[in-house]
Amino acid sequence: MKSSVVKVTAPEFAAAFDAQKAAGGKFICVFKGGIDPATNVSWCPDCVDAEPTIKKYIFDQAVNEKGIAVIECDVGQKAEWKNPDNVIRKHPVLKIQKVPAVSMIADVGVFTIYEEQCKDEDLLQTFLDD
Repeated sequence: MKSSVVKVTAPEFAAAFDAQKAAGGKFICVFKGGIDPATNVSWCPDCVDAEPTIKKYIFDQAVNEKGIAVIECDVGQKAEWKNPDNVIRKHPVLKIQKVPAVSMIADVGVFTIYEEQCKDEDLLQTFLDD
């Protein structure tokens, strides 16, 4: 059972979220810092640290094994992200304030984990099992 991963930028996120919400069922949103063009690595060290765990549990397990759709959102460069008017910070449902962040959106509500929690394998497994 395989689902899809949609990669978007911050300005594209609201439309992708609305489309996935309209499709029904639970889905996951992953938020991470953008790639610094000078280093070719994310400006967000927590995002870099959490990447292997997020890949294992969200992209490999959730998408490939459980068939859960994922929206992967690049929140932009550090200056864009730190702007209090960033569209991800102002999203009417999620209001993400830290990265990395992983949100599960389901009929029963929204559950989000942030930063260090995104590296916690037991927490991510529980996140997928619920």
